[in-house]
Amino acid sequence: MNINQAKSTDAVIDHSQPDSDHCAVLVLLNEAREDQRRNSANVLSSRLQVLATYIIKHEMTVIEAVEALRAEAERLQDEAAEIH
Repeated sequence: MNINQAKSTDAVIDHSQPDSDHCAVLVLLNEAREDQRRNSANVLSSRLQVLATYIIKHEMTVIEAVEALRAEAERLQDEAAEIH
């Protein structure tokens, strides 16, 4: 790799090409977004598994389980609001 090129996982920035920087940045941004979506899905899946285990362990009624789901949804909304 020379001074006019930089390498990432899937993108190579070639400064001799006019739109190369722009395209490479877009590729990197899209990769970061996809990675964040995967991570968010994994976190949510884990939270739902924990909640399901809690519901079963405590032999919650349907109404109690719905209340627990709503409480978790509210917690997630609050967490999202703190990020933005």
